[in-house]
Amino acid sequence: MVCSPNTQRAALGIALALSMLSARSEAQTRKFTGQVFAYDLLAHAFKVASFAENRELVIFRLRHRQAFVKLLFESFGQTQLDPKYLDGSTTIAVRVTRDPSCDEDSPKFFAEGESLIPPGTIPDDEKTPSSHETKIEQKYRVTDAFSDQSIPKIAHLDCYRVEMPRK
Repeated sequence: MVCSPNTQRAALGIALALSMLSARSEAQTRKFTGQVFAYDLLAHAFKVASFAENRELVIFRLRHRQAFVKLLFESFGQTQLDPKYLDGSTTIAVRVTRDPSCDEDSPKFFAEGESLIPPGTIPDDEKTPSSHETKIEQKYRVTDAFSDQSIPKIAHLDCYRVEMPRK
C-alpha cells in the first residue's frame, strides 16, 4: 500500500505527538509516602560544604505496599534529608520524578557490625604500600526501625529524584 505524502506527514505528526506525550508522562511528578528502609552510608557520612550538590541515597519502603524504590535527594548544603527520617520510624511524603539513569540492581546491605571501611583499605603505617586503589562498594545501612527484620531480596530498584523544597 502506497501512502500519499500528506498521509505520511500526518502519520509522522501523530507519531511525534504520541512520543512527546509519552516522554512527558514519564517525567510527571508523583507523590510517595513511606519510610526510609536503608540509606547509603558513604553518601550520608562524607558530605562536604562546597559549591557542588550533596546527595542522600535511600531505599524507601512505600506505605500501603511492600514495594521498595530508590530515592535520590540532591541539594546544596550538608542536610538533604532531615535526620529524624533516617531511623526509619517516621513516615515521610515526597514528590518525585522518575530517573532511570540511577536505577540499581541487587542492592547490597551492611551486615550488623560491619565496618564502613573494610580491613586492609587504609594502610597501617607509612611502610605499607598504597599504590593500589581499593574500591569501596556501595552498600546501604538498614535503619533502626527495620534492623530486627530480615533483609528482603531486592532484584531491582527504580530510582526517583526527590523534588527538594525551595528555601
